Amino acid sequence: TLMACDYVFIPVRPSGDDMDTCLEFVPFVEEHKHLNPKLEIKGIFFTQNQTASKNKKYFESLIEKAGYKDILMKSSIRFMQAAGESTLSGKSVYEYNPKAAVATDYKNLTKEMDKWL
Repeated sequence: TLMACDYVFIPVRPSGDDMDTCLEFVPFVEEHKHLNPKLEIKGIFFTQNQTASKNKKYFESLIEKAGYKDILMKSSIRFMQAAGESTLSGKSVYEYNPKAAVATDYKNLTKEMDKWL
């Protein structure tokens, strides 16, 4: 897949396993850039973020300590029931509940991605 694209955004849940994978994936992409010199990591963003938890701050600090602060995005996607329900209904979150906070999260993330492109 990385051979067919020019850039990638990395979604990561604020959990130990996902963070380990993310911190291994960034150098993996860099090591394989010779196969696709145009490939660039545009950003890392959090998904399924529990707003009441302090996990996101902790994992943000790990990303920053690893030297990836410049690609850490401000936008994140909250963990919300509306997102899961929309999937089960076969609709996008915008169709299922356009006023849900998670719909706003996706809009904000899309806007931020547009700026990074």
